[in-house]
Amino acid sequence: MHFVQLRESILAITKVNVCQLQRFAGKCVSMTLAKFYTREVNSAISWCLRNSKDISLNGNLRSEIKYWRFIDSWTGFSKWRPEHHKQMVLATVF
Repeated sequence: MHFVQLRESILAITKVNVCQLQRFAGKCVSMTLAKFYTREVNSAISWCLRNSKDISLNGNLRSEIKYWRFIDSWTGFSKWRPEHHKQMVLATVF
């Protein structure tokens, strides 16, 4: 699902489940600024995992997700994090 569609589908509901929050946080993390603006989302994910329930989308959580609407009109750019694929070979002797 496209980031904007996911964000708006979350904002359209009153309770959000952990899978939706994890998908949203994952997309945010792929942007370099995300680590500064996903505190409430990560806190809600933690709460959902501990309680095995959906969480109400209100207060700071709703505000944080709404904040990401700035991307709709942003004309700048941010570099994607570089991908590094490293292979390690470990050997043990018994």
